[in-house]
Amino acid sequence: MKKIEFIISLFSILISAFCVAQIPFPAETAVVVSKAGSNSHYTLYTIPNAGMENALGFTSCATVDFSPHEVNGVGLNNVDKLLYSAVYSDNGTPENLTDDVHLYRIGADGTYQDLGVLPVTGEGKNVSDRGYKVKVEYVNFLAGTVYNDKYIYFTIALSHLGKMESVIASRKKLLDLDADDITIYVAEIDNISSLTSTPAAPSRYYKLDISNARVKAAVNAFVQSFNDNYNNTPGNWGDKLYSASRTESGFHDIDVHPETGLLYSYINYPHPTLGGEDMVGFPIAANLNASRKAYIANPVGTITNEVPSSPLVGLAFNIAGNHLYALFASGEYGEIDLTTGGVNILDVSNIHNDGMGLMNMRSGAEYTLLGDMARPFGDIVNPVQFGTIQALLAKEGLIVNWQTLSEVNNHHFDIEVSVDGKHFTKVATVLSKAQLVSNTPLDYTHTIDRSALPLGVLSVSVLGLMSLAGLGRRVSKWGVAMMIALTGMGLYACSKSDVVNTGTDKTIYVRIAQVDIDGTTTYSKVIKAVKS
Repeated sequence: MKKIEFIISLFSILISAFCVAQIPFPAETAVVVSKAGSNSHYTLYTIPNAGMENALGFTSCATVDFSPHEVNGVGLNNVDKLLYSAVYSDNGTPENLTDDVHLYRIGADGTYQDLGVLPVTGEGKNVSDRGYKVKVEYVNFLAGTVYNDKYIYFTIALSHLGKMESVIASRKKLLDLDADDITIYVAEIDNISSLTSTPAAPSRYYKLDISNARVKAAVNAFVQSFNDNYNNTPGNWGDKLYSASRTESGFHDIDVHPETGLLYSYINYPHPTLGGEDMVGFPIAANLNASRKAYIANPVGTITNEVPSSPLVGLAFNIAGNHLYALFASGEYGEIDLTTGGVNILDVSNIHNDGMGLMNMRSGAEYTLLGDMARPFGDIVNPVQFGTIQALLAKEGLIVNWQTLSEVNNHHFDIEVSVDGKHFTKVATVLSKAQLVSNTPLDYTHTIDRSALPLGVLSVSVLGLMSLAGLGRRVSKWGVAMMIALTGMGLYACSKSDVVNTGTDKTIYVRIAQVDIDGTTTYSKVIKAVKS
């Protein structure tokens, strides 16, 4: 009976695994997820990297059989070659803004997995109302992407309670937030290709510094649009807050430059002189500050684009990163000048729309497309390409020499040692010589003093002595104490010696951990230290 139950269980697991199998997307191909107007389904479109400048070059490849309100923040993952997306769908509790956006994994055949709620940072302030507290922070589902097996997205949090508390207390007062009342965060989730469900919190998050005057003015225009949606929506404060959180202005989409690692986004906001009847916008580029605690947002160029006058829905670099393409809710497709920030409209794309646009809540204008665009992936490129690596045990200590052939977004190296080739201990940190990107060889050398090396590297372990003595598990407590004492004496003698004593012929293994500016770590090959 138990065998039958086991076979049934195993069969169920295999069937389950087969059902969630997803077809990967092809390399060097950009992807668009789009819903045409009021249609109830989404369509996947592809365009080859070599033809991304052709607005009429999109080809539909599959229909995604779901109908959430919006699918945005898409990015292609070069690890599993699948698409990841922020999917908004109201769960029925509009006052709870933290559980309406899920992370979806989508295959080229339209099969999908709901990985669960995208977590907020928890930095939003609690607002009290009728005996309960609500943390005012929500995922900006319009802006997200994938980079090196990480999902990157924005959240927006209430930073100050005063204005919101007074609105709740009066139940009549109009909301009047400004850019100083909110904080925008850049959140990341690691290793998304191996996720079976989203974590309870982001892997890390950073504040988006919007102190640049032009960026702050645009964010203020977005916040005013948020206020207007809140103030003009009937119902209780929860319903009003829900409506305001769907404001169409603000930061729309993200992409990461494939070479420099700079974070690019596009901010839309109501036209300052036309009362919100048209949208304007400009791109921003952001990089981590020196303390690696915040992204500094700066405008790209000086142009504020009035054409097209509809929100951006998708932003994507080509593989080389020398062209940045944009898809707008009007259906127009263009290229963003990476120097001036201007948009060159190439044409109205051939992505299908049924002519039944979604209404702009502020102006009544019709937009025909909802969706997003994902940058194509090529071959997986390691952030650091190592050349030769050498380790030498000498009188002065452990000398490690290495060369990098190229570096992208590398922050520092950690030198790690081991006596078994499996369990490594960090013994030194060396900062990168590259200025974010280097395509020329760089040479490094570092000496670790013997005093900084773990004891196990310089001596035979107690268990090793037990093994050498042939005692194994039968050794007495007194014997162990004697061996520990003898080991200590050996260590003392070793420290007084003029050469490094590695015990007997013990091998010392060395590897180098490379740490990105965002904390991601990759490793060199493992080598053996050579005695001088």
